[in-house]
Amino acid sequence: TKLTKMRKLIACDKPKIKKINHLLNLERLNCSNDCGVSDENLIGLNNLRILDAYNNDKIENVEHLESLEEFNYYIVGGPFF
Repeated sequence: TKLTKMRKLIACDKPKIKKINHLLNLERLNCSNDCGVSDENLIGLNNLRILDAYNNDKIENVEHLESLEEFNYYIVGGPFF
């Protein structure tokens, strides 16, 4: 499908968006705030370079994202990485 060619996805405040690991060409993802995307949904996104996950406590481990160049994250009132 055409979606597999998608390179940028803004899914912030979209709790229904969860399964994105079929978007193999994704390079930039914003899954901030009330978003359904979690760690397990990032598996296989080997082209992901920029990840914005502000206030998304479902994102805890990004070590497997080998191409990641920029990771923007914080939890309001929570710990920092």
